[in-house]
Amino acid sequence: MPMNSIASLPGPIPLHRFGEIKHISSTTLWRFRKRGWIRTVNLGGRPYILPSEAAEFERRAAAGEFAKAPHGVAAQVEKEVR
Repeated sequence: MPMNSIASLPGPIPLHRFGEIKHISSTTLWRFRKRGWIRTVNLGGRPYILPSEAAEFERRAAAGEFAKAPHGVAAQVEKEVR
């Protein structure tokens, strides 16, 4: 499902449904919320994500804001390639 269709939804999306659409596990979503990478609202004791926040998260992810620098063997290989 393209991100445009998520952003065009009329109301809050249950966080577990957002995870299903984006193929993100509930554990990873929990980690993203804890780090402040994704903002949610609490409705009736359940986490929801607003369509605008889903679009912002996708934009930031596409820009590489959440990417980590390589470490371990990957960092060594990267240094050798340069």
